[in-house]
Amino acid sequence: WLASRAGDLASADRDEMVSAALAALDQPDAAPFFGPGGIAEASIVGTVPTGGGPLTISGRIDRLRIDGRRAWLLDFKTDRLPPNGDAPAAYVAQLALYAAAVESALGDGAVVETALLWTTGPRLQRIGHASRAAALDGLAPETQLRDCVNET
Repeated sequence: WLASRAGDLASADRDEMVSAALAALDQPDAAPFFGPGGIAEASIVGTVPTGGGPLTISGRIDRLRIDGRRAWLLDFKTDRLPPNGDAPAAYVAQLALYAAAVESALGDGAVVETALLWTTGPRLQRIGHASRAAALDGLAPETQLRDCVNET
């Protein structure tokens, strides 16, 4: 598949890309995000309450899995070095918006887990509820969607 879409890359470069992708998918902590019923590139639209008021979002979740009232959202981050500490604020805000929309759709008592999967490394970085809540509280009314969603 990669050869048909990136035929101008040297074979060694393609092999390296495939190895990195497979290593990222093989992260033990990532298994729940790739479980049965998972969806790749799931579109999402919704209105999310933020500290600055309601914000309507439209985006695409790299990996979404829903099982009853529990959901897992994963966003891939490629060609970037994973941070040593906290994830960049825009990435946390992106996941916070998506998670809030999914929580709203699933109703009271829904549990949503979110993570970034850095393909360099590879490394899975979970983004907890408290971090997501703080990100939503910090969004101002003038926030532009491009600042928080559909970043790679």
